[in-house]
Amino acid sequence: MGIVVHRRVLPLTWRLVPQQTPWPQTLETLLPALLAPIAAALPPGCTVTLLGDRGVAGPTLIDAAQVWGWDVVLRLNVGPTQAHRLRLVPAETEPLGEEWRLWDWVETVGAGWSGRVQIFKGAGWRTGYLTIHRRPGMREGWTLFSTRPGGRARIREYARRSRVEATFGDGKRRGWGLEQSRVRDPGHLDRLLLVWHLALWWLHALGRHVITTGVRSHFDRTDRRERSLVRLGWVWLRHELDHGRCPPLLFRPTPTGWQARGTP
Repeated sequence: MGIVVHRRVLPLTWRLVPQQTPWPQTLETLLPALLAPIAAALPPGCTVTLLGDRGVAGPTLIDAAQVWGWDVVLRLNVGPTQAHRLRLVPAETEPLGEEWRLWDWVETVGAGWSGRVQIFKGAGWRTGYLTIHRRPGMREGWTLFSTRPGGRARIREYARRSRVEATFGDGKRRGWGLEQSRVRDPGHLDRLLLVWHLALWWLHALGRHVITTGVRSHFDRTDRRERSLVRLGWVWLRHELDHGRCPPLLFRPTPTGWQARGTP
């Protein structure tokens, strides 16, 4: 779980699960442990929208988010072999619409449709909004379920989920090379992830520092922004160390304890 900031998803909480074998715990058990620390750290009145991809989208994620009063925008796994059911929710004075197979409805109405629906019949109907989106050039369309009215605003929100791909890339060959670490012990890997995640937050904070101090032009193109905040922070970090200077550390002591500096 992370927060979308500029072009990255900065990690907040995580759990290790097997990639090729069944998980030792269900998603229903894992999610409260992931979400509770985030909810506890949020300032009062903070509005949260939880974005989820097809691998985790379902009633379990919806219910876990609503425990904390969060909204959701989830991309559903939709295809001719899927058995998801749907029924339309018209005005309060009208009866529920007829029941459809979700794939048949998507094929019938086509891209650009949104409306109030109920889905996940097998787990007990969940009421929300469906948005069907597909623009030219998209390999696959998006079928989104949200707790707020559908349409373009939900499409823009879900599009921000793609920022996680850059974060995944940071952990692979172009960055930390986690897959090449050969770490197999879950405890060791968990500690390695902690170090990597703190490094991401630190580099992001250093990138913000470069911008706020007005020296970005020394480390990036002047005609356009080419480097992300994380990359900008990394280049500036190397520059400072090469010149025998210590850049601002991620944490600083305060009267109430250690706090991260330069974070959103």
